[in-house]
Amino acid sequence: MYSLRRFTFALAFFPIIVGIAVLFVPIEETPEFVSPAPGILVSEDPNVVEPEKLIFLLQYLGTDYGAAVESGQIVSEFEYQEMLEFSQLLVENYQQLDPEPEILDGLQNIQEIIHEKGEWGALQAIAQKLLPLLAEQLHVISYPNVVPSLSHGREIYRIHCIQCHGSSGDGDGPAAKDLDPAPRSFMEERMNHLAPHQVYNAVTFGIEGTEMPTYLDSLRDQERWDVAFFVLTFRQSFNPVVPKSVLPVSLKDLATHTNEELVSKFSGQGMDVHLNNIDYYRENPPGSSLGELLLRAEQKLEKGKNAYDSGNLERALRFTLDAYLEGVEPVEPALKQRDGGLATQLETQFWLYRTNLRSNGSPVEIASSYESLKTVLRTSREVLEDSETESWFTFVQSFTIILREGIEAALLLGFMMTYLVSSGKGRLNRYIGLGAILAILAGIISWWIVQAVLAFSPLEQEALEGLVALLAAAVLFSVVFWVIHQVDIKNWKDYIRKKSEEAVGARGALVLVLMAFLVVYREAVETILFYEALWMRSREAQSTLVVLGFISGTAVLVILIGLMFKFGVRIPLKPFFALTGILLSLLTVVFAGYGVHELQTIGWIKETPLLWMSAIPVLEIRPTLETCVLQLGILMSIVMGWGLLGRTNRSAKSAP
Repeated sequence: MYSLRRFTFALAFFPIIVGIAVLFVPIEETPEFVSPAPGILVSEDPNVVEPEKLIFLLQYLGTDYGAAVESGQIVSEFEYQEMLEFSQLLVENYQQLDPEPEILDGLQNIQEIIHEKGEWGALQAIAQKLLPLLAEQLHVISYPNVVPSLSHGREIYRIHCIQCHGSSGDGDGPAAKDLDPAPRSFMEERMNHLAPHQVYNAVTFGIEGTEMPTYLDSLRDQERWDVAFFVLTFRQSFNPVVPKSVLPVSLKDLATHTNEELVSKFSGQGMDVHLNNIDYYRENPPGSSLGELLLRAEQKLEKGKNAYDSGNLERALRFTLDAYLEGVEPVEPALKQRDGGLATQLETQFWLYRTNLRSNGSPVEIASSYESLKTVLRTSREVLEDSETESWFTFVQSFTIILREGIEAALLLGFMMTYLVSSGKGRLNRYIGLGAILAILAGIISWWIVQAVLAFSPLEQEALEGLVALLAAAVLFSVVFWVIHQVDIKNWKDYIRKKSEEAVGARGALVLVLMAFLVVYREAVETILFYEALWMRSREAQSTLVVLGFISGTAVLVILIGLMFKFGVRIPLKPFFALTGILLSLLTVVFAGYGVHELQTIGWIKETPLLWMSAIPVLEIRPTLETCVLQLGILMSIVMGWGLLGRTNRSAKSAP
């Protein structure tokens, strides 16, 4: 029978082994589409791109060129064509704006690097030098398109800024004593005379003559806005108060004006407004959601199509570029996180549509590419908008984790205590309680260590999130197989009776303390790992649901434990393990898909697109061969394990 069980385990693990192997088997890549013929780029009217867009285009070239060319080779054809198009557009339009020789030479050098497929580092160095010069010449004050996330800004500050500026923003971080001049304190009242765009520029370009470095390469544009808005909440007198009437303050106002300027502006309009009212909007900035930005892109795209239909090609190109820069580019990081294949498809469709317009394609081709682009835009908007189904599933996952892990520990400890009482050794139960308390304290310390590692790890955040998710998936997979085995009530009772007899047989208080500690601490570590992975993959809007699921699950767990210990109420173990086994199986699939996707994003795992299928974000199912095969292998192994091990258990029962 033992050999049969070993064979059953080996057979059940075969699909997941295949899924893991596919992650590392090289598959020949094919180009996503044929590159257009050269010479399609044409000069545009100088009014097509405003000064703000010149700054944006220069930032875009500096940060995205690495996705187009690597080691002198084109790695993404449509990205490369976009680099050619935007660099030419940048030079042509700047030449019409009273160009300064130094800046124009730099822009032409960038264009030459792109044509020659030169090094990304060289292009970045030029872009980093030109950005502040160009912004100063054009008097450009930028502002975010997407509402900054203060919680994300707090996390970025914790990772990148706390060493110098301190945890409370007062400029006395651990490294501050060695810096001259000392880091700025964000708690002072002079912060009322500082606008977020000034902080944003300091984070972007660094500050000459100080140790403040540039974060142009290490932080995305939106991340720099997140931390710039967060920094303004450090002020010692910061005290958000809801205004008596709604102020007509926009996201642009908040980004480009100081607190004093905003108070003066609205007071001059006869409004009763104070600094703490502005603080309220600093803490709750208004703005467009990601879905609304894509809707704006769709509307501008429609205006461009109408302009084309009326014979105004230049106006059509202008609206199309506006649709991309103002509506699509700001949401691309979030869309890539949710569905990398869809983000690539959206960028490709925009490129094809612009190409058809510029090359004066046939009306049929332009109409077809326009409709394809609109379809992808709408799909992207649906993916990014909050889904009730996904929110519900996030809550259920969080609820299930704490309930299942807590029930397992409680049942084992409860049986041990009952065994001691029935054996006339009830006085030893206090040692079990002591072990459980020590394990909970150790779990809290472990959680703190995990947070410290996540904050200061040198690995890229995406890599760390992917590795944590895959580790959680591996542990969950083992837990699911344990649950499958324990669905048989006899096996469960044999398991906990064996543990109890081992502890009592040792006749030592220390053994009981250690036994209870290991039981609870193991569940605590698993819980920390699962929640960390769940928290990482949850969007900001879903983080609250993770917390609510944890609180609700804890409340139900406390009630169930109270009923079990005080009134002897018995939980129907077989249905309980069966239901939690199903939910944990789905969670394993989710974590595995999320982990592979994160590592594919940074190139640690190859990516083979499956263009014929759609993504299912709620289960982290992505249209790539690697994620699909691994997730399918996990499900097949679990289903086979459930069936084969169940049959083995039934055979064991019927055996003489």
